[in-house]
Amino acid sequence: MVSYPYPYILFMRLLHRWLSPPVAISAFSLRTAFSTTPGNYPSASIPTLALQISKEAAGMSDSRDRMIREIADGGGETNNAPPSSSPPDDASNKLILSRGCDPQMASRATSMLPPLLGGARFHAVTDDNEFFRKLKENKYDLILFAPGMCRFSAAKQRVPGSIEGETSAWSMEEYAERVRELQGDDVKIVSTTEERLIVPLCRQALGLLQT
Repeated sequence: MVSYPYPYILFMRLLHRWLSPPVAISAFSLRTAFSTTPGNYPSASIPTLALQISKEAAGMSDSRDRMIREIADGGGETNNAPPSSSPPDDASNKLILSRGCDPQMASRATSMLPPLLGGARFHAVTDDNEFFRKLKENKYDLILFAPGMCRFSAAKQRVPGSIEGETSAWSMEEYAERVRELQGDDVKIVSTTEERLIVPLCRQALGLLQT
């Protein structure tokens, strides 16, 4: 077992605070930054690790920007639909709950999606404890399983924010079943692996106009 000197430990603590939310550091990053042998300290410098992690953080930021653009592209046409169309483009009395797995994307979607969904109120969570708590506390008109969550499930991987020993091995079907248990069989559920389909599918579920 390698024993890391205090400066490295301090650096990692500061890095954790700097990255909000924390970026997952890949095994490749650690192998690239630290070359260790039994009884020796890592041979690479702290800047090497910082550079590698910065590159990964930049890649994640680019990926989020791309996903936001895809959401906007999917809502572009409906957002420009004539106001006289029927049914009315007003969902201000509707409440949506989204279960995703990326806090930054959830935050951005919370401000971006309501104008594209008729002014519906939008709640977003990224872990099952909060998800189930909100399902018990409120009656929702629509539950959205975000694309990131659906992609994890489709790949047979554990969904981030799941509960160890309870929901860590759940499929999307099992999540939907729990939603119906807590919200009733009439609850509308939207799930998609593609960001560009979020707005069209949610508008359809809410009974808003389509183009």
